[in-house]
Amino acid sequence: MHYIPEWAEQAGKAQAALVRETGVDKSNVSRWFKGVIPEQKHLRAVAKAVGAPEPAALFVHPAEYKILQEIRALSQRSTPAA
Repeated sequence: MHYIPEWAEQAGKAQAALVRETGVDKSNVSRWFKGVIPEQKHLRAVAKAVGAPEPAALFVHPAEYKILQEIRALSQRSTPAA
């Protein structure tokens, strides 16, 4: 399961924008919006097009990813120096 439509919505991008920005044909992009996982060779371009910080982020809801990043930042600040 991936969250490409949610990342695209957050970025204000329609399917046509992903077609332009990834160089992938519209039938494949349409399938992604229906839940088909993109081929690995396209993941980096998709992540960049929708503003995801890394390809793995596409498999986490954008709101949850943001919360996870905030938790990581807080835990790094509160970790005592060795």
